[in-house]
Amino acid sequence: ACVQHELLRLFQHAFRDGRDVAFAGAGLASTVTDVVNDEVLTFLRRADRQTLGSVTDADVERAIKEPIEASGRTIDPEALQVMVEGTNGYPFLIQLVGAQTWRLHPKAPEISTEDAIEGVARARRRLGSLVHEPALAGASDIDKSFLIAMAKDPGPSKMSDIQERMGVDVNYVSQYRLRLLAAELIQSTRRGYVDFALPYLREYLREHVATNM
Repeated sequence: ACVQHELLRLFQHAFRDGRDVAFAGAGLASTVTDVVNDEVLTFLRRADRQTLGSVTDADVERAIKEPIEASGRTIDPEALQVMVEGTNGYPFLIQLVGAQTWRLHPKAPEISTEDAIEGVARARRRLGSLVHEPALAGASDIDKSFLIAMAKDPGPSKMSDIQERMGVDVNYVSQYRLRLLAAELIQSTRRGYVDFALPYLREYLREHVATNM
């Protein structure tokens, strides 16, 4: 078993012993489901599960700027804007963009726009291995075909276009739409349209998965 599961099993024993235990964790929908459905970690099935939505630009700005200033550094206003936009409001990317940018020149008194641009680029590359790969690991070939059909669009995809690109009927494509919604890989934007739920997944599919299908 992985280290994370072993740690959670310690919580399970403490819970059974009647001790006061508090636990908070975060992860992709698929990995959280795997942990919750573990045969040993049954106590987690009674946990309060929340789905994190997109973070507002104002809150992202605070989350990036305040730790930087609290650590004795400053950040160029343009650099801050680059970092905020680079997160797309995705909670994990706030941490990842911040960490990747900070590490470039940790001794410099100010974070520059150049650092911010490079930090966002590095964060996007790391996002592929840390988020996109695990998220797609449980997807079937047909799931991926649906996602690749979506990746052809620059924005939200029309369901009828996806159906035409896949060459299937309405019921078939609707079934896989529901599967991908449940996996939190896509989201409904308006009637008849879907979009990617994970930031930069469209670009990741174009660069990696599509060439291997």
